[in-house]
Amino acid sequence: MRWLPSIWYHPSPEAIRSSGVFVLHIGFGFTLLIILFISRFFNPLTVLIIPALFVGGIIFLYLFKHPLINLSVVLGLFVLVSDYEEGIQLVEVFYGVYYLSFLGHWFVTRTMIFKDSILSHPEDKAFLIFLVLVTLYIPLTFLFNGDSRSLLSEWTSLMLLGFYFPIKEACIRYKNGTKIVVGVLLWIGIFAAIRNIILYRQSLLDAELAYQITLGRVHFNDNILMASSIISLALLTYHKKIKKLIPSTALFILLLSGLILTLSRAFWMAFLFGVGLMFLAADAQYKRRLLILSSIGIGCFLCVLILSLSDYVDLIFLGLADRLLSIPAAITNDPSMINRFHESKTVLNRILQNPILGYGMGVSYIFYDIVHGGTDQDPFVHNAYLGLWYKFGVLGLSSVIYIWCKIVTQGIRTLQINAIPLTRIITFSSAMALTAFALGAMTSNPFFLMDGTLLFGMLTGLVSGGYRRSLLEAETQQS
Repeated sequence: MRWLPSIWYHPSPEAIRSSGVFVLHIGFGFTLLIILFISRFFNPLTVLIIPALFVGGIIFLYLFKHPLINLSVVLGLFVLVSDYEEGIQLVEVFYGVYYLSFLGHWFVTRTMIFKDSILSHPEDKAFLIFLVLVTLYIPLTFLFNGDSRSLLSEWTSLMLLGFYFPIKEACIRYKNGTKIVVGVLLWIGIFAAIRNIILYRQSLLDAELAYQITLGRVHFNDNILMASSIISLALLTYHKKIKKLIPSTALFILLLSGLILTLSRAFWMAFLFGVGLMFLAADAQYKRRLLILSSIGIGCFLCVLILSLSDYVDLIFLGLADRLLSIPAAITNDPSMINRFHESKTVLNRILQNPILGYGMGVSYIFYDIVHGGTDQDPFVHNAYLGLWYKFGVLGLSSVIYIWCKIVTQGIRTLQINAIPLTRIITFSSAMALTAFALGAMTSNPFFLMDGTLLFGMLTGLVSGGYRRSLLEAETQQS
């Protein structure tokens, strides 16, 4: 045991090897004792847990040694928790532990080991201020008699905003970082679109009355489908070779189909708003391609719908047309929209009683729900801006608005940088998706739900990182 002091004070390779062998012997013996204990008192098959944990540990260590792969995996696995099941599911617990471990490891290694400056720009500081504020506001939940389960759910969702930092780093540090991150975002959109299409078809098969078909919808991940549809359309206009044009067209049709089947008017309008902004910013050549290819995409969606669901197509078109035509009159005639205005008025009155500090997460407000015809008590606010103000006061709201405006401005400036065209297109289209996201947030709160907060973190990281990457590429080309 003479090597112990040398390890503690001046570790040598021989001392490290000796200590490693010692630890392995202890671990091997301990593992044998666990196997004997399990086989004696439990089902013998439970012994398989040991090698499963061992293999899982190896994969875990491998991922944490390769940051870009680990980032792609942790983001890509979000599809496992992207639905809206009530309560806390076991898979959500495992994913929550994984992503919080990833973020904790990233922040510790960057700040304490590598000594990297993660607060190089004002938007970085605003993000960190908001994340710290969210955690510091936990005591307010109990001060205002909030629900602890809602607190846990909202805090876990909001911490997904922390992915802004590793995503921005990946886009700047790695040559293909921007393409990999946007690829993961499109993968989440593809998964959501396929799942929505399957669920929508099943709802048609289960329908017994005509109105169940016309009103049928699958509302999962409408915000992710909106953003990925905008980005895929931008990538579609970028590609000119037929071998890339065909899969890009298929991708856009799939994502747009998933968005349409949500019947979400807010994110339909957000998509059109984002595409309209891209159209205004594009030159004449790209404007023509944008119009032609988006028209082709919508036309192909209609053709596929007619061919695959011919028995229901009349009722489906009737439902889609009714939903689309109801948009202008929704503010005055639609009960759900009017109900949200009543909700916003109630929340605003509550905010004005405590406008500076806010009330924290999980704290409910009471209002009369005209849809259900009764008094409702709910911590969720449909208007994102009022929701942030209600929960985190003036500082929380102003931090998020500053981040939003600052990063969208960076995305617009990318068009003026002489960088690689694909980097510019990904960055700008992500900024337009982030702008469209702001429109949808007025009636459909993307925060406090995991898909919305993850999308905000991914888009802001993509735009900010893509902007800094574009500056580096421009400097490289000049030199």
